[in-house]
Amino acid sequence: MKFIIVCRAVLDGGASVRRAWASWRRNHQVRSSYASLRRLDEATVRDLGLDCSELMSVAAELRGAAAPSRQRTVRTA
Repeated sequence: MKFIIVCRAVLDGGASVRRAWASWRRNHQVRSSYASLRRLDEATVRDLGLDCSELMSVAAELRGAAAPSRQRTVRTA
């Protein structure tokens, strides 16, 4: 019985480590995307239909760390 409890604790701990690693990796990707977006000049950001204050939110959405909050539209001729 003790062996089963120990095995479960180890497996549960492994799941926690995997979740922590996935969270760190996702946050790292968001920061990396944000850094790339920050390198764009203000005119380019505006051409993309964004404001500089939205870049962190956009980076989080792109990497799946936040739910999409922007309406996507397509212009027709």
